[in-house]
Amino acid sequence: METTSHSTLEGEVSLNIDARPLIKLSTDPAIAVCIPVGTKDTAQIGIDPKGCKWAGPGVRIPALVPIQWALTLLRMVPPLNVSLTYFSQWGLLSGEARQIMTAAALKRIRPDGYLLYWDDDVLPPRDGIYKLFAYMEQHPKVGVVGGVYTTRSDPPVPLVFREHGSGPCWDFEAGQNATPEKVWAVASGFMLARASAVKKIMADKPDVPVWADSSAVEVTSGHDNEEVLSRIAWGHDIRFCKLMWESGFEVHVHGQVICEHFDLHTQKSHRLEDACEPMRRGENINKQVYWDQLYSKEGADSWRKYPEMFEKIAAEVGQNQAVSEIGCGVGILGSKLTAAGHAAVYRGFDVSKVAVEMAKARFLDVAQKAVKDIASIDLDNVTIASELIEHLEPEDVAHLLKTVTDGQVNKFIFTVPNACMPPDQVPEHRAVYDEESTKKLVEPYGWLVRIEKADEQHLICVMEKPDGDVLDEQRSG
Repeated sequence: METTSHSTLEGEVSLNIDARPLIKLSTDPAIAVCIPVGTKDTAQIGIDPKGCKWAGPGVRIPALVPIQWALTLLRMVPPLNVSLTYFSQWGLLSGEARQIMTAAALKRIRPDGYLLYWDDDVLPPRDGIYKLFAYMEQHPKVGVVGGVYTTRSDPPVPLVFREHGSGPCWDFEAGQNATPEKVWAVASGFMLARASAVKKIMADKPDVPVWADSSAVEVTSGHDNEEVLSRIAWGHDIRFCKLMWESGFEVHVHGQVICEHFDLHTQKSHRLEDACEPMRRGENINKQVYWDQLYSKEGADSWRKYPEMFEKIAAEVGQNQAVSEIGCGVGILGSKLTAAGHAAVYRGFDVSKVAVEMAKARFLDVAQKAVKDIASIDLDNVTIASELIEHLEPEDVAHLLKTVTDGQVNKFIFTVPNACMPPDQVPEHRAVYDEESTKKLVEPYGWLVRIEKADEQHLICVMEKPDGDVLDEQRSG
């Protein structure tokens, strides 16, 4: 047996305003933006205003939105050549407000249009609508795609779900390089729904409201085969996604659309933390904040020691060289090279401020710099990048190889994992290298190259610059 809270598709929407680009377009908008706004009727939902911190005077007035949300709206980038219409409903619970706005919106937008459900405390990125719309246009089987936002709590928890009753999920990609993917449900604070899919739900279940909270009683067997009754409840946004699946449409999460969840009372915005699992899966986490956290935990005596590999690097350096190390970490290899007399002059660079301070405590000459900020003037005759290149994006690898080629470096030594530790296993890594792909990577730069095993899991690549005439001839060829 299923029960659904009362919610009508009829009723007057509080506000409807069209927003059209300054060019001639169809009068039927492609997207209806549905915005439930403001304080709810506390008497209606059974809350005593005296005991409710958000219902007091001066805290929230119906139909007014936070200035943070209003400014977010002003900077949003609309899809190209698309008209929008805005609906708002206040004084009701969000589910009931969405139900009324949905009915009004379906009468207003074109048949192949969309409904964007956007809460007045969710702050999406400026290209959020643009990205959701572009994705839906290319994926006709998708009925709903949602941006990512979190609970208003510390730590913030993503409102993305793989199945009912198992809590929020963390095994999805988020960040600038994330691939949108199929999930069971997403919260409706910034969600784009296909109008034809909503109409299909209404046709399949004409007596059931699209937006409503609901519950069902499930009969299961307990001890000694006794019947056990359990109540299963769905919030209106979870239930909306459930109806999408039941009508044959998929629900996806767009991990590139990272939204903030604004708390009016604390004036604090909550969003996915940079180091959380979805962000590690979806974007390059090799940033200062990530490595600062890691080196703070590992300490100056980091586990990142590779005895066999470091011996081979030292043998390639020789004695009394001017050495630069890119991605020097806490200075473990640098200390080895200076102590054994391989480096008469040593300079190190790392993106982590914490690592640089630890390396300086070893009396090494190091500076905080990201790879993209290193210039050829920073590099010496022998330059090393140990266990660095697999952490870089292709454009940063290209920058590094061009920088060492253009400067006074005569020998460039780098190491990479050998056909192992891919990004899905080690989120710090951005690519997998083997002997063939490493050779292909460095061939365009005209060096003399040797590639061999550094140890059981790693390759060492030694690049030596030929004399100037040969190098110029190779470049021109």
